[in-house]
Amino acid sequence: RDALRDFVSASCKGKDEFTWRKFNRRLLPNDIYMPTVESETIGEVVVAIDTSGSIGPEELKIFFSEIKGIMDSYTEYKIKVVGWDTEIGGIGEFTSENMEDITNFDPKGGGGTDPTCVLDYIKQNSIKPECIIILTDGEVGNDWGTDWPAPVLWVVAGRKDIVAPTGKTIYIND
Repeated sequence: RDALRDFVSASCKGKDEFTWRKFNRRLLPNDIYMPTVESETIGEVVVAIDTSGSIGPEELKIFFSEIKGIMDSYTEYKIKVVGWDTEIGGIGEFTSENMEDITNFDPKGGGGTDPTCVLDYIKQNSIKPECIIILTDGEVGNDWGTDWPAPVLWVVAGRKDIVAPTGKTIYIND
């Protein structure tokens, strides 16, 4: 879960501020003490939730917990949540003003699995996210999509033997 938050922080430009609460770790070996950059805001993030038939209520609970964790980490954000299976299901946009609405969001789905529908949706709607997070069980098949318009993080629930051929892959269990 820390890796997820690190990915978002590294990929998204926010209103960065310097803080002396933590020193810049890259400079410490040289006995140089400088502040780290800390951001409390992020730009637009697309979070795509796999809602295929292999995803059950337990996985959805884990996925929504991760989205809530991102929301709790920043004071300002714009998160577009997209449910997908072989096509786009539910779509929601959440900011710090309406974050509690995520509890009523229905990502829809239940069919096969094709993450390229997320890529197509982003391109067709001219969405310019700073990063894309795909929450899945990894049962994707061969077409993971290529030429994603932003850094992509595949968050795989349950299995640790699946590695996405594009972007970065991390694993969560519960």
